[in-house]
Amino acid sequence: YPFNKLENLLSINRLHFPRQTHSAFGYKVSSEKIHSFAVEGDYLLTGEHAVDIGVMTADCLPIVLHDTRHHALAVVHAAQA
Repeated sequence: YPFNKLENLLSINRLHFPRQTHSAFGYKVSSEKIHSFAVEGDYLLTGEHAVDIGVMTADCLPIVLHDTRHHALAVVHAAQA
């Protein structure tokens, strides 16, 4: 995937994207290295500081949620109905 090049350009070691399926499923990402698109779903959640997460959108909405109390971050690919 071209995202390996993106990781190198941005100097990001752990950039994760889900294989988006227009569903209500998602995945919690830990500090373990998983490849982008290795998990299916439409959101990613992490509480790890060294883990970068993202979703891709075209006509759907990207939603970013940040919980300052628990130091958690989520990104959601929200499909329009």
